[in-house]
Amino acid sequence: MQQGSLVKPVRFPIRKHVYPTNIEKMGVRTAIQIFSPPVTAALSFLKDQAVHTCDTKFANVAPTMEFMTNMYRWFVLMDVSNCEQHIHQNNPDTRQFSDTKDPRLHWLELVFLEYIELLKEASSPENFLTKETYHALVFTTVSNVQCIQFLLNECDFTFVLTRKFSSDPIESLFGFLRRTAGCNDVMDVRSAVSGLEKILKTGIVTSSDRSNVNSSTSFCSSRAVSGSEVHLCGDWAPWEQFRWWSIQGKLTASYYLFEE
Repeated sequence: MQQGSLVKPVRFPIRKHVYPTNIEKMGVRTAIQIFSPPVTAALSFLKDQAVHTCDTKFANVAPTMEFMTNMYRWFVLMDVSNCEQHIHQNNPDTRQFSDTKDPRLHWLELVFLEYIELLKEASSPENFLTKETYHALVFTTVSNVQCIQFLLNECDFTFVLTRKFSSDPIESLFGFLRRTAGCNDVMDVRSAVSGLEKILKTGIVTSSDRSNVNSSTSFCSSRAVSGSEVHLCGDWAPWEQFRWWSIQGKLTASYYLFEE
């Protein structure tokens, strides 16, 4: 739409925003940029100029704008990271949660979920979210709201930052499993098990902070293994020499890396 235009309505969209690969579809930042206020503001302008200076199809863009606005606000509320964010960004939605009667919690628990239900009823299955995405969206919203209320009421928290509820660790695990299978995003059980075994082996051979061998790397693992787990190590590269040290009745793996 913007190609060849002297003045572009939105400055940042690139091809991956419209035609992302399977791996790029997992990026949250790209989705947030698509739903961001600059895009909805551009659509609002094009809607007002429909028939006059742009395509008449923009006259019916209001439902799309509503969906983008609601989803963007949901992302913002789920990404509150500190107590000064709302000051620097001049956005009250990025303020920390410190009151169980916060209107943002009411919006998440009632207004947003009701909107999703209405959208589900008005849309055909192929034009709506997948079953897994819909369930995850509802579950995340309800659980986060209830968790915030519990921490403020029962645990006497002064405030709650929703970014701390992120699933980055498990997403990192899934990403590693995909990379071990050659960036395959449609993995079978065998590939997943193979990736998990590689993670275990990596943790075992990393130098333990309790061993008497200095590691040349900055990362040290406290992972200790029992004798029954030693068989997981398998065959290693010829330039790796391993030493097993008995510490507190357990076997801890330490290693040297030699240049060929």
